[in-house]
Amino acid sequence: MAKISNYQINTHFTALRQLPEVYKAHLDIPAKTISGTMSELLGETYIDVPGGAYVETVVISTSLDGQNHLGHWFYVPIGEWGNINFSVTQANDNRYHFVVRYLGLDTETVDVPRLTANLMLRLATAPF
Repeated sequence: MAKISNYQINTHFTALRQLPEVYKAHLDIPAKTISGTMSELLGETYIDVPGGAYVETVVISTSLDGQNHLGHWFYVPIGEWGNINFSVTQANDNRYHFVVRYLGLDTETVDVPRLTANLMLRLATAPF
């Protein structure tokens, strides 16, 4: 078993180390009418970060509901059966993928209003 009693509390040996930068992304999505599809990509962007495995703190906000959402995924209902999904995933060691997508029934016609989506990503490295 490894001996850790010699390490000081609150150093990068005993706690997560927050990276100095906040990574941000912004999507400006124009209004459109969606008809006859179950899924349509509304917008996407990639965020480049230093390579590594991280513990992420993700905050996504949108003009659709005016709220800040803590987490990698959420949706806002639109129309009778549809949703607009907002998500962020780690595409590889150096890149995150931020996506806004409409999901609904292919029999429904929906008017998607102009909207903005913002992502704030804080990364922390693990001590091992």
